Amino acid sequence: MIRINSKIHSLTSTLKNKQFTARSGFLDKAVSQIPPQPAEQVDCSATVRDAVHKLAQANVASLLVVDQQGSVIGIFTERDVLDNVAEQFDRMADTAISEVMTADPAVVY
Repeated sequence: MIRINSKIHSLTSTLKNKQFTARSGFLDKAVSQIPPQPAEQVDCSATVRDAVHKLAQANVASLLVVDQQGSVIGIFTERDVLDNVAEQFDRMADTAISEVMTADPAVVY
């Protein structure tokens, strides 16, 4: 039993250290340098209607907004929908997502 507990503790410590190392690696990079995969993404020229549909279809809370080179330029979240779109969806449905996204996000979780 002691041997198993020791192995579990060792494995848990190793996983925690790897997780911390992976997370701390992002601190040295600009968001535009982080590859957007496997997160869902949408092109900056997509409409609000397209982005809201993709949020629903993919069952996700956010989409990374990418430019033509595939670099992250923003994020479109459920909060953006609530704050910027919901009450005026009919008027904003065909607006480019780049008009309502959160530009240059500082942190990626």
